[in-house]
Amino acid sequence: MNRMPGMVLVVLCWLSISVRLEAQRPGGEIRKRMDDQKRVYFEVFADHINGNHGEPAPMRTGGPATWPRRVEIRGESFWMIDKSPGGRVDAGGGTGTGRRLAAPEFPRGALIARWVSLDVETPPRVVPDTLPTKPLSGWLLIGKHATLDLPVPAKIAPRPFRALWQSMIPGIGDAEEFRYTPLVLLQYICNDDADSFGDNDGWLHVYQTWIW
Repeated sequence: MNRMPGMVLVVLCWLSISVRLEAQRPGGEIRKRMDDQKRVYFEVFADHINGNHGEPAPMRTGGPATWPRRVEIRGESFWMIDKSPGGRVDAGGGTGTGRRLAAPEFPRGALIARWVSLDVETPPRVVPDTLPTKPLSGWLLIGKHATLDLPVPAKIAPRPFRALWQSMIPGIGDAEEFRYTPLVLLQYICNDDADSFGDNDGWLHVYQTWIW
């Protein structure tokens, strides 16, 4: 049986999903950019309840698998958490608090993140428009600067894996060191409550430096 037409249809469908994911910037994709100094950063938007992800932790292969020990993170630039004169804040957030914040113990508008795993054997869901991530930690305060230990290998047991659909999503599976499952990465969001995201605007530049 000739399966090529079916395969072509699958490829076209995933390409369409990838383009739509980029346009709607849901919480699952990686918004990788480069600044004027040729430094790689990730765009984390203030107006989405799912935030954005950074690049997965690299695993060195070609011998015994080696993970970085920790990651250093810097949050630069400003975003708007409401339309008031004081609504323009940096990654450290503002002075307000609230019980309905994603992390009530941290300042409103601060950059926060949690570790998640991404099973790359499972293709992205169309509805809702997010990748199939699983939380590995609670929310952590990043602010303008933080250094976090990786939650591995104690919590996950990665194994080599490579699938055609991975290459169709920007930032996933492009490098040899990312060809394993599950991937481990950080999900970044603006510390706000679900009812207030509609007033938010702008994005931060988030830099990640892996420490071996």
